[in-house]
Amino acid sequence: MSEWLEDFYREGGEMNAHSAEALRQMGADAVPHLKKMLRARDSWPKRKLMELASKQHLVPVPLTPASFQIELALHGCAVLGQDARDAIPEIVALLPERDGVGRFAALVLARTWQEGVLPLAAGLASSDQQVRHNSARGLSECRFDGSVAVPGLINLLDDPDPHIAQAAGLALGSIRQKPELAVPALILCVKRRL
Repeated sequence: MSEWLEDFYREGGEMNAHSAEALRQMGADAVPHLKKMLRARDSWPKRKLMELASKQHLVPVPLTPASFQIELALHGCAVLGQDARDAIPEIVALLPERDGVGRFAALVLARTWQEGVLPLAAGLASSDQQVRHNSARGLSECRFDGSVAVPGLINLLDDPDPHIAQAAGLALGSIRQKPELAVPALILCVKRRL
């Protein structure tokens, strides 16, 4: 299965039809392996070795960071869709991650499952700035009813981090739910920033 997932990167950013179909044929049987990949973490020695290897170019050191495995697993979950619902807790646990992993996890939650919207809405109230940002960014591409997130997004319009406030505004515009609450809040936000 890992080889099929790695085809994603060999095909220039889009999973080739053969790999996607093979994964779909595995269905829910692939989920335990995907969940294991989602929990991958680099050990301290591996991180140090990767750091040292990046500083030299004489001897190639073939090390794959855990973030690569995680991204492959996220793509796999997106391809499986409803069959991969059991991986939602592992994906939610990735929301605090940096280096794009947390943002990609939020996008997969928002684009793949209605059940993914609720943890993103909860993430809007997190004390962790990265979780708030990733949750708002994910909700800006929500493919489901995101109305449950509207109150949290309105609150984030006043976030001290302007990137988070901007992401919240974009998400409110994308979700297009509860306009009686969202529109006045957006107008007030714009007036305050002028």
